[in-house]
Amino acid sequence: MSTLNYNELSATLKKYTRLDRDPVAIYLSKKAPTNAEKLSGSTAFCKMFDLARNDHKSIYASKAELGGCETGFHVLGLGEIKPDVRRGDPDYEEHGVSPSLRIARRIFSHRHVVEANSINYVTACPLDMATEEPDVIFIQGKPGQISLISYAYLNFLGKYPLGLAGNSFCSACIAAPYLTGEMTYGLGLHYYGGPPDIMKYNVDEMFVGIPGELLKPINEQLMNQRTRIEKIMQERRRMM
Repeated sequence: MSTLNYNELSATLKKYTRLDRDPVAIYLSKKAPTNAEKLSGSTAFCKMFDLARNDHKSIYASKAELGGCETGFHVLGLGEIKPDVRRGDPDYEEHGVSPSLRIARRIFSHRHVVEANSINYVTACPLDMATEEPDVIFIQGKPGQISLISYAYLNFLGKYPLGLAGNSFCSACIAAPYLTGEMTYGLGLHYYGGPPDIMKYNVDEMFVGIPGELLKPINEQLMNQRTRIEKIMQERRRMM
């Protein structure tokens, strides 16, 4: 069990960014968790965010329960990617989303994917319920709120977070920070019949995934940077 107090860390994130939604702790594991409730039926991974926040429970799913979205299934390493999907064939030949096969293949080549069959279970819970370091902290908010977190990341590591707009956000905001150790943001998939009909989010919201080990230092930066930012902005206003 971690010595960090995730209830306090969650409260700090919400206080200094004025988040409307609870941050969610995500765990990718080989063994089933002992302190979470198993989902029944079939669902999409992104729906787990809403289920965890709405019921304020720690929930998990195995390969059998995460068949509601083929993309999330293979992105999180729960199963094999079909060869035609890896080649980009469906997006070009079946769905007509990509204008050419080469574009479809380029798109897939930029997707972060956890190694197939290396993960057996996915767990999601509100961050304030976490008892050990999450693999990724998923945050949903407005651009102004996410920008404060990005600024804290920048001032801790001295580099900008990655952005994967247009990609599946299970890849951009879960698999990418899990694999790279870098904070990554995404803009969601705003298309007709897409994820907003499954996981609830609005057109003025975006997402960010924070590697678990960076949560504490980013929180510290959030607490320290408000005074500095206010001072800088006051000086700039005087000069204008």
